[in-house]
Amino acid sequence: MKIFFLFLLLSSMAFAGEQKMAMITSEFDEDIKTFYLMTDERQMIEGIRYVTSRPPGRVVEDRIIWADEILNGGVVLEERNGMEAVRLGVERFSLETGGTIKLTYLFNGITGERKVHRLLLKKNDQHFLMTDLAHKNVNRLFLVANRSRIFGIVGIKEILTYWSDTEDLSVFFQLDNYDFLLGGIDAK
Repeated sequence: MKIFFLFLLLSSMAFAGEQKMAMITSEFDEDIKTFYLMTDERQMIEGIRYVTSRPPGRVVEDRIIWADEILNGGVVLEERNGMEAVRLGVERFSLETGGTIKLTYLFNGITGERKVHRLLLKKNDQHFLMTDLAHKNVNRLFLVANRSRIFGIVGIKEILTYWSDTEDLSVFFQLDNYDFLLGGIDAK
């Protein structure tokens, strides 16, 4: 146990250049996935830290993904029923200035159909900022379930993105035709 706490202490010191980029929630579960961008002393991207927690704040996974893994074909962020549900990759990407983030997700697990959602990561002065392709700031993502009448949930229908100034996920956010609360969403 002492070794675990020492590891946590050293890890937090080693990654002092962390910047919180996004929180991800979904219809699938109550998990909150938080992404941190890890940078070195020159503000070059070293990797990402991917923390999964469950209410009321219990961490169930704390994973570091180094930049070379992402640059060399991407990494699986989420796997369900033995299938890649979400894969993180990049296009036209620089560790110094950012580029395009490519989220490839399983739209239909029965047919194997996949879709892609792209975001932009760009350096703004000494910090990085994530936006959608229309250059609207993004720090929240919500995965909407793709449902089949016969099979139930078969994949991810779409990824909704938005900006929120609050850390409180218990408040309702309005986006297009959805009202959603932590882990749940109801169509209007």
